[in-house]
Amino acid sequence: MDDHTGKRSGQRVSRKIDTSSIKMATLLSFVVFALFLVVVLWGVYNFYLNSIYERVRSQEVMRTAETLESQYRRSPRDFGSFAVQTASTNSIYIKIDSADESLVFDGTRESQESSTFKEDADLILTKLPSSEAGSVSEIRRDSSGAGVRLVYASYITAHGTESTLCIIAPLSPDPVTVRIMRNMLIYISFIVLFVALLLAFALSVRLSSPIEKLTHAATELSRGNHDVYFDGAGFTETKELARALNKASYEMEKTDFYQREIIANVSHDLKTPLTMIRSYAEKIIDITGDNPEKRNADLNVIISETEHLNRLVTDMLSVSNLQSNNVELRMETFDLVQEWIRDGKYSVDGFVSHHFKLDDYKEAYRLAMKNPPGVFKIVLDCE
Repeated sequence: MDDHTGKRSGQRVSRKIDTSSIKMATLLSFVVFALFLVVVLWGVYNFYLNSIYERVRSQEVMRTAETLESQYRRSPRDFGSFAVQTASTNSIYIKIDSADESLVFDGTRESQESSTFKEDADLILTKLPSSEAGSVSEIRRDSSGAGVRLVYASYITAHGTESTLCIIAPLSPDPVTVRIMRNMLIYISFIVLFVALLLAFALSVRLSSPIEKLTHAATELSRGNHDVYFDGAGFTETKELARALNKASYEMEKTDFYQREIIANVSHDLKTPLTMIRSYAEKIIDITGDNPEKRNADLNVIISETEHLNRLVTDMLSVSNLQSNNVELRMETFDLVQEWIRDGKYSVDGFVSHHFKLDDYKEAYRLAMKNPPGVFKIVLDCE
């Protein structure tokens, strides 16, 4: 009893952890995919955040520099207020050197001293005269590698006066921003996993439900219940499968019906000659055993019924061989009318008159026909 119970419990556990089932396979696929996405997100965050931030930030600073140059050329007097807003919005250091004055707009919010930016600006301005494009930019890193800056310088001309524009933009992500992104990524990871599990469960149930119904109906069909209906609602493939199974169930029901009919008919056909054989055998024993003439007549009846049984059994074996494809048919075409005329049974007119029952209408119809070849042909096994 314990062993039997243990086996059943073991089977239940194996069913619950069956990785080959559609439910478990779908669930595992979604979970693995969600974990892959989470790993990719954290990999990008840990290994590529700084490089991506530097590239995007550099592109943004270069666009800002073009905007500042365009604004300075249009309206040098209003440039101050625009530069203050731009420096604060983009967290950059802006310096304008002209013949009359030098203006600085610092919106970096960095804990560095202004002397650091001044050194960068002085160094980049010394390289500007050697630039053929009229502008120069470079990325500088501190010796510790913690501070990364984009330094840009260019000539700008307004109303015939040439000035120099210097922009310094930190390329390191803000620590507060990085911390916020890390917290958001943690929340996103849990949300992705939860949504993946939810979708996996819903999809696995939807995928497996019609298959489980079809399996249950097929089990009932295997037990001989032909009243089952296969329902494959939900997907085209399961609908096609259900349609094929319903057709197979109908054909099986017809086969069982015909099989029962054949058994009943064969039983009846076997019972009649067997009854005759037994009756005449008892007659010989009880009555005609001493009369040779009557005994031989009774024996002939027994032999005739035996031959009838033999033909019946032979026909059943032939049908069985045909159904099991154990007989190779050699099909040939015969002209039935010509065969009957050759055997002397009918003439062509006689065959047609007999076949279509025209003997009673000879006065109303005049039969005139030729003998067209290929009429009333049949295909049969020559053996």
